[in-house]
Amino acid sequence: IEEQNLQEGTIGIAGPFTYRDQTKLMNALPKANFVDVSDILNDARTIKSDEEIALIDRANHIFDAAVQRIHETAKPGMLGGEVVQIGYQAMWDAGGDMGSAIGFNFGMDPAQNPVLGEICHNLKIQEGDIGTLTGYSKYYHYAGHSDQEIVFGDPKPRHLKMFEGVKMVREKVLAEVRTGTTQRAVIDTYQAACKDSGYLSSAHSQI
Repeated sequence: IEEQNLQEGTIGIAGPFTYRDQTKLMNALPKANFVDVSDILNDARTIKSDEEIALIDRANHIFDAAVQRIHETAKPGMLGGEVVQIGYQAMWDAGGDMGSAIGFNFGMDPAQNPVLGEICHNLKIQEGDIGTLTGYSKYYHYAGHSDQEIVFGDPKPRHLKMFEGVKMVREKVLAEVRTGTTQRAVIDTYQAACKDSGYLSSAHSQI
């Protein structure tokens, strides 16, 4: 900043800055004008070019590769940690960044919880378990994020009913996603559809 003679200029700050960091900056540059520009950068990240959308799409397909390989190879008796390793290798083989990651929760009842996922690393899959795979796949630093349910054995009738509910909710939400729709409208549609399905909505709907 000093080399560019900007000590008295306007300096934009984006993202979470601690009080200590802000105090340091203000003490070091008492004549500078600090402005919060987080919204500008958030908008820049939100509006994607066709090329960026293609990279995000590729990142999601990299997670699909992990799901496919786990579907083909994971079975009761295996440790959760082994399944996670299979997923990592599949994403790397599909061209994913080394920073790609995958989470795996499983048990008699579906659940998705990072702490439970760590515990599951050392547990053996049992016949009838439901597994939740969570992908954080990356391709050239563009990220895909998705979940996939896997049944080890035949799904129970209640799980089949839940799956039908998910498909109904998905159809109603996608019908609402169009140019000019607000995020609030999409969330309201999602929550109403969940209620119609007979199941609870998820706090993740704020995304």
